[in-house]
Amino acid sequence: MTTVPENSLKASTLEYSCAGSSSPSRLTIFAFIWSCQALVHQDFYSAWMKENDPRGWMVTILAIGTLLRPSSIPMFAGLLLSSVVYNVAKWPFVVNHILVESIINATVLGAIGLTLLRRRKSLSMDDGFREEVFQRFSPVLCGVLVLLYWFAVIAKMNTDFINADVSCVVAMYDDMLRRFPFLPNNTMAHNATIIMVLVIELIIPLCLTFRRTRWAAILIGLPFHVILGLLGHRTFSAFAFSLYVLLCIDGIKPILGICSHWLTERTSARSRGVAYSIVCGAVVATITSLIVLELGGHFRTKIAGVGIYQVPWLIWLGWSLLVSIACSAGIYWSNFRRKTETLSAQPTSRPGLLWATIPLIVLMGLSQYIGLKTETCFTMYSNLRTEGEWNNHLFMPAIRLGTWQDDLVNIVATDHPELQEYIEQNDLITFFELRRIISATSCSMPFYLDYERSGTSQYLAFSDNQLTQSESWGKHSQLLGKLLYFRPVPTDECVPCRH
Repeated sequence: MTTVPENSLKASTLEYSCAGSSSPSRLTIFAFIWSCQALVHQDFYSAWMKENDPRGWMVTILAIGTLLRPSSIPMFAGLLLSSVVYNVAKWPFVVNHILVESIINATVLGAIGLTLLRRRKSLSMDDGFREEVFQRFSPVLCGVLVLLYWFAVIAKMNTDFINADVSCVVAMYDDMLRRFPFLPNNTMAHNATIIMVLVIELIIPLCLTFRRTRWAAILIGLPFHVILGLLGHRTFSAFAFSLYVLLCIDGIKPILGICSHWLTERTSARSRGVAYSIVCGAVVATITSLIVLELGGHFRTKIAGVGIYQVPWLIWLGWSLLVSIACSAGIYWSNFRRKTETLSAQPTSRPGLLWATIPLIVLMGLSQYIGLKTETCFTMYSNLRTEGEWNNHLFMPAIRLGTWQDDLVNIVATDHPELQEYIEQNDLITFFELRRIISATSCSMPFYLDYERSGTSQYLAFSDNQLTQSESWGKHSQLLGKLLYFRPVPTDECVPCRH
């Protein structure tokens, strides 16, 4: 593999077609793809619009700015920082991959900060600066992706995930049948789908673990995540696609350079500038229109038979297909052409302190098995249960570093709307979550609660600004409330499919 000295690496922007013929830097490519997945999240989780949350607006504006000018490190850093602030404010009520997204954002910000410290005598964000930042965070992000897949497949190795009567795979397959009714719908098809999903989810992390087989994992993962996106999980798929691009970036970069060179030879700088301005205007106009239509209550309106709410989904589908083509082309270039044709900078910078991200991800992945939180720990749609005396995993033990998972409460009667759902679903609630709910509502409305804890009947009531309870709870920890989050605990013999 031919190496290129740091000072000869050409940094560029995604608007390279109107500025010159050089290939964009690896950091620029990643910034572009990361801003795309940020916009997918902002569209799917759009409460920030209705709530008029300034933090959500800031993330969206900076994501659009980074999309249009991905070479701008200050713009990209602003997107990363605003996203961290926005999501941390919502902790712990975020889904798994959004929590990981925040950790990745902090890791990339750390890489930018460490590089600035090392170059404090010269703060010029030149070509070498971009490459040094990328070299610092990219190995860590690759490790995060591998761990995420391993923990996800390990969580699915439990007795209820392989039970076709309750498996989340069957629930998703039934959802697919509504879109493709010609598919077989019987026990054999359900069991075959469970086996296929387990095999695919095992092959992907296994191949990702080894550098020489990562291309196989990506080629399997691309269609797998397209299907997941079609089933409604396009935010997680966009997240995965972005990290796939990171793994293929050494092959994608020279291809973009060739395309840039071809375009430069056949068009004038003026025409490229006009084309770039038109593209930018179209992007801003499309996003602005979608926001205005949703705020105006017209998101369910149909135009020419296509619902406005379907437009972001169609954009995602087109984007995911383009990403799949780019990754496939990058894999071909990196693995099946002569090695001398792939340019890659010799590593000159190491992650250093950024490796601390890896044990943090490991702790998150092990949380449910060691008695910590049961949400945001990569157990999504896995049918896994480890609370109380239950542990349906095939081989992972239920070790207890804390008592939160074992301190369960049965809601007997209540007029509290949120707690009534536990009665309706026949679920238990951890005492930790019960305290969180009561702490958030005890001063806002009158209510009563009869419950059983540790086999003892208890009661609690709030009326006339006075709280009456049979046992003293103490103050709910705000810090632990940000870090720990527990799902409802089913009492059925088999665990139903839930996130």
